[in-house]
Amino acid sequence: MSAPVFEFRTTKELRVERDELLQRMKQFDVDQLRRLRAADEITPEEEDLLE
Repeated sequence: MSAPVFEFRTTKELRVERDELLQRMKQFDVDQLRRLRAADEITPEEEDLLE
């Protein structure tokens, strides 16, 4: 089994990624995303937000 590949990033880079994710999630709450998934109406991008 191969070892996991890790990408080293700075705190600033991680914060930028977190802020972008929060912006994308702003329009949804977790319950809405779960209902979309249950109805099989969720996009891959929205599915990634739940993961």
